[in-house]
Amino acid sequence: MNKNTAVAIATLGGIGEYKGGGTLASYCMIPFFYVPLSINIAILICLFVLAYLTINKACSHYRKEDPRQIVIDEAIGALLLLLCFQYFWQLSVYQMIAGLTLFRVFDITKIGGIKYAEMLPGATGVIFDDLLAAAYTYFFMYLFL
Repeated sequence: MNKNTAVAIATLGGIGEYKGGGTLASYCMIPFFYVPLSINIAILICLFVLAYLTINKACSHYRKEDPRQIVIDEAIGALLLLLCFQYFWQLSVYQMIAGLTLFRVFDITKIGGIKYAEMLPGATGVIFDDLLAAAYTYFFMYLFL
């Protein structure tokens, strides 16, 4: 895969180029809440594979370890969170938006172990901090819903 294709995939077609691209990418996952669970699992697996194939090339393109333009990791974290919501709870759109907003707060602030997860090498660190932010969000919402 060439670098331009990798950048296009890692930025979700350029969404990451906009200010707030990570949040936009997260909110773009909301319609997937209404897709059957088995299809969402397949989509999540495909996103993981694409992320691992593209993130390192996109990082070298932007000359940063975790550039803000790469938003495929936010899409993965948001979709994982929505899958958990879909499987365990029936939420309103407002609750989903609140959950995704909380997910972004955890992802941006990097509290707790999220900061250390980001330090993992390469694509693993870029993706794993978002997975941990999704887990924190789910746990927090579980406690308060």
